Amino acid sequence: LNVKRVEPEDSGTYTCTLTFTLGGVTGTVSESIDASIRDEYSLVPQVHEPTNEIIKAKIGSNLTVKCLVFVPGVGIPFVDVLWLVRDDFIFDTSPPANVYTSEPSVWSQKTPQEGVWFERMLFISELKKEDFYINYTCQASSFRGVPKGYFTLLPSDPDILLPVGLVFCHVVVLFIVSVTVY
Repeated sequence: LNVKRVEPEDSGTYTCTLTFTLGGVTGTVSESIDASIRDEYSLVPQVHEPTNEIIKAKIGSNLTVKCLVFVPGVGIPFVDVLWLVRDDFIFDTSPPANVYTSEPSVWSQKTPQEGVWFERMLFISELKKEDFYINYTCQASSFRGVPKGYFTLLPSDPDILLPVGLVFCHVVVLFIVSVTVY
């Protein structure tokens, strides 16, 4: 039996009957199955955050970044959302680890497109020199695919406001002294 374009109405009992003749005797054998159609499906997960971006932060500060994944479909799909650093999965979900993740949060959405959101946070307690210039990857693993999103962590630009302000003040002082002396 091959049912094409299965619909929920196709649920029910299906019976296959074999009629045979053996040694002049006719007989039948039947086998029945109960088929239930689940109106559930899921499509390829979509990583919405991070978006292959650059994030800048100061050494010594802490950092929190969200991994946000949407899986279009009906029902709760099996999707494993994990963070990777240097191609190693992060399984710690609390300090004292310097780099750890939250437990995943899951919620459903009906509109504009039906599906399920998964969110998993990445925490870095104190940014160290070795935490910079590497990619942090969020991976959503499902039987439909394994999409990824990442961010690259860079040190924040130096604060040049103070040196510029000091140079400006010195120029003003020199100007005032020059005018006064002249």
